[in-house]
Amino acid sequence: MDADTFGAWGQWAGAIMSFFAVVVALGIAIRDGRVRADERADQVKAQARTVTVDVRKLKSDRWHYHWTSVVVENHGTLPITEITLTRLVVKTNGREVAWELKIDSKGYTSKALPHRLAKVLGPGEQGEYGSLRELVDGPEVRFIQPEEAYAEVTFVDAAGLRWSRTTENREPQRVIEK
Repeated sequence: MDADTFGAWGQWAGAIMSFFAVVVALGIAIRDGRVRADERADQVKAQARTVTVDVRKLKSDRWHYHWTSVVVENHGTLPITEITLTRLVVKTNGREVAWELKIDSKGYTSKALPHRLAKVLGPGEQGEYGSLRELVDGPEVRFIQPEEAYAEVTFVDAAGLRWSRTTENREPQRVIEK
């Protein structure tokens, strides 16, 4: 093998190795970019994760009275605003029932949703909203002790971002208003 052929093979090998080095560098850069994007998304959700939603049986020791309410708790260190009930599903005896959520002597049904529950919920505060009742024909009203209830609440965090949380306590979902 003469010197020119040997040199040509060396140039080809160097070019191939340089190509693979560029591919590896691009792969590392793309992976690092994804990790940083995931970390940013995680930081953005941090306050929203501290908010919990529940449909809970409450009682008054003073009056020996029980009722079921939508409860929103802010476990964070910053306030949340514009707390809004967007969805409520109630099941008793395995079937979905028509309901009324009595708040400040006004009754709200699923047709009235979304309904603002509160303007502000401060750090460490809990909001108990309404008394849940089943709507039945006639003048009868039954307070519900639901076997199953699903509520969805939206709120705005301190950064001005709107989030959705549910009683299932999944990851907070960002709500983009159109």
